[in-house]
Amino acid sequence: MSGPTILHPTDLLPHSDGALAHALRIALAQKGLLEMVHVAGAPVEGERNRFPDIRSLLDGWGALSKRADTKEIEALDVEWTTVHLPPESPSEALVRDVSHHPVDLIVLRTEPLSGLSRFVGVSVGDALVARGGAPVLLLAQGVSGFVTASTGDVSLKHIIIGVENAYLADLAIDATVRLLHKVAPTGVEVTLVHVSDRDEFPAIDAPDIDGWSFTKRTLTGSVTKALLAAADGNGADLIVLATRGRDSLGDALFGTTLQQVLRDSRCAVMSIPGRS
Repeated sequence: MSGPTILHPTDLLPHSDGALAHALRIALAQKGLLEMVHVAGAPVEGERNRFPDIRSLLDGWGALSKRADTKEIEALDVEWTTVHLPPESPSEALVRDVSHHPVDLIVLRTEPLSGLSRFVGVSVGDALVARGGAPVLLLAQGVSGFVTASTGDVSLKHIIIGVENAYLADLAIDATVRLLHKVAPTGVEVTLVHVSDRDEFPAIDAPDIDGWSFTKRTLTGSVTKALLAAADGNGADLIVLATRGRDSLGDALFGTTLQQVLRDSRCAVMSIPGRS
């Protein structure tokens, strides 16, 4: 196995199964390592006492036979591990873990923070986006994403990539192609969306990727509303944003663009770490 490491933080509750399916499907396509991590703590109602059975999940997807032997499993060229971290703040524990053991992608279910809760706590998703140092694929409550948990089927046909400037756009495009092209190798339309009152697009060249097409659009108005409107209008399966963290008191009060998009998006959202 020489592929990427995909980290899936989990609370061991059933509502995390969709995020796990995305993490496993990406690891399977990339021939990588899936690392499932749970931060121990006080028991939560509905919490399972062990990690999901990946062999059973792959069996349900038709990737393995029910009586798969070691040779058949090894032929998939994918590995999975489980890690229990000591009891403490999940955000701090996970950020510390990825700082010592860098990963290529983090996949998790998240509940966006709203209102005054931003001042009294930071969600795991917020912490990993800001300090994890890796792309983060986020599935908000009620969003099924582009991988069907029960079958492993992929429905990734349209991706919206927000374009702030050429540098951040290149980061977002490169990471999206690197992580997802093998998951959905054909029939994918990528729309690069720049929001500006001026009718000019940052100087970037759309890449030539087999099976993927790229188009550019310039929209006006609120960045968040424009991105969400583009996603809804195109039936997008994923919105991708390169992030720079919080830039102002306004971000602290109302949330970063990523948080605002995640709060109202009907599809999965992926953040790509960038710098201003």
